[in-house]
Amino acid sequence: MKTLHLTCNHCGAPLDVAENANFVTCGHCGSRLKIERTESSYSTSVLESIDRRTQDIQEDIEVLHLQNDLERLDREWEHERESLLMYDKHGRAHEPSKATTIAQAIFGVVFLVVAFTLVTGGNAFRTFGSALPSMLFMVVAAIVVLGLVAGLFRSFGKAGHYATRQSDYHARRHRLLAQMERKRRRGSRP
Repeated sequence: MKTLHLTCNHCGAPLDVAENANFVTCGHCGSRLKIERTESSYSTSVLESIDRRTQDIQEDIEVLHLQNDLERLDREWEHERESLLMYDKHGRAHEPSKATTIAQAIFGVVFLVVAFTLVTGGNAFRTFGSALPSMLFMVVAAIVVLGLVAGLFRSFGKAGHYATRQSDYHARRHRLLAQMERKRRRGSRP
């Protein structure tokens, strides 16, 4: 059997290796070496450095996967967010908000109280004949109040759903960013 005369890629010590060997351990420094072959030469490379490069590449790929997951999450949230927005009469989009809904409800109630006061002249207990416009107003006001209450519940529900979904999105995004940071820190260690 033919013997190859090589040197340790780690410490430079001479090595005598069987021609068909693929791996060898340096008797001088103890490094595990891989025998590299080309058409015209033989050399050694330290397995730990190959393992480390392979591990670095694997961690880089994992970070890329996490970046892709983050981009997909952002796209999905933007699409879902569009479906959860509320639009005003001019077509402008707004995030649903419980505070805005409460403010609109307060405005509606104040408007109805002021209108009722103006229509009744401050006296809601008149005779039937003169109170007919007031009664008509009361019926219309009751319908408006019912519509206002229904709209309030709808807006409040939509605002709650939006806040929940937005919170879920931010939590998932935060977890992905934390995973990416851990992978990057681990990959930057010597």
